[in-house]
Amino acid sequence: MNYTQHYQLPQWVDSDRIMMDDFNDMTEKIDSGLQQLVEGTPLAKLDKITASAARQALDVSGTDWDKYRALHIYFDLQFAASDVTGMVLLNNQGGNSDYLLSSSNMQNCLCSFSTSYATQCTGVLQLMPGGSGFLGTLDCVGHYPSHGQASCQAVNANTLTTVDFILSAAPTAGSYTLYGLLK
Repeated sequence: MNYTQHYQLPQWVDSDRIMMDDFNDMTEKIDSGLQQLVEGTPLAKLDKITASAARQALDVSGTDWDKYRALHIYFDLQFAASDVTGMVLLNNQGGNSDYLLSSSNMQNCLCSFSTSYATQCTGVLQLMPGGSGFLGTLDCVGHYPSHGQASCQAVNANTLTTVDFILSAAPTAGSYTLYGLLK
């Protein structure tokens, strides 16, 4: 019998007799290796939503903030035309959009983005609770890469219900994937 280089898994040849102990040992090694891989991954996938509207509300009301230090929302959106703009709002339990302070000026959203001359926009929004609110960062790539950062004092981990993406045009394809960054 031959064995694999890294995990010593059996590789039978025609003359070998397959034994239950060899097979069970192999599956136990695979199971253990997969568990170590999962435990070493700091991101837990929480949800994936197909992008279907110009205003997309992502429900985050069930987030266990004792388990996660941040939320990451990855998005990949395609549009029929270029120059699509978007912004992100945080909503509280009362259903109100809370407006946020940017580090550079007053604005009515956590952060904004534009596809510029492209018909696709890919990015990640990271929300980190702390103190009495959230710090949000948004990195995206349309035609030009951009980075935005803002804080929100009006919504905190106990009151956040949805993260709203508000776009100037509905996507023709794409998705939002929500991950929790484990503590």
